[in-house]
Amino acid sequence: LCSRVFDQAADGGERTITPDALDRAVIEMVRDNEHFRTLWDYARTERRRLILALCHCLEDRSDAVTIRFLLRTLEEHGVRARDQDMAEDIAELRELEFIHFDKSYRGGTYRLSVPLLARWMEMNVDFDELVVRAKREAEQQ
Repeated sequence: LCSRVFDQAADGGERTITPDALDRAVIEMVRDNEHFRTLWDYARTERRRLILALCHCLEDRSDAVTIRFLLRTLEEHGVRARDQDMAEDIAELRELEFIHFDKSYRGGTYRLSVPLLARWMEMNVDFDELVVRAKREAEQQ
């Protein structure tokens, strides 16, 4: 990202990096980025991918994103999961460093560890389709 920002500034003769310039570089970087697609595939299940999307979508809400909150939210979307399944999913996503537990917010909340992944999801993942795939996967188990 730093290299991309520097190159854009050099190409445009800019001596100052503005927030808009940074945002343009981020958008250019995450659009159809194979690295983020590969990371997304590492999650291995649609439910885990949905958990990642929910961690991003729910981060600005007043409720902390906890395991209980995620279970309830999955249920609201029609995706059933047992407590043990959720614990395993969270452990795996933490192991992969997709998410981390931020103790500083309302006793703790799960957040995406890589903010650029959130931008990639916004540009490349259809949330409604992800929910459908997660439901289908849950029904097959």
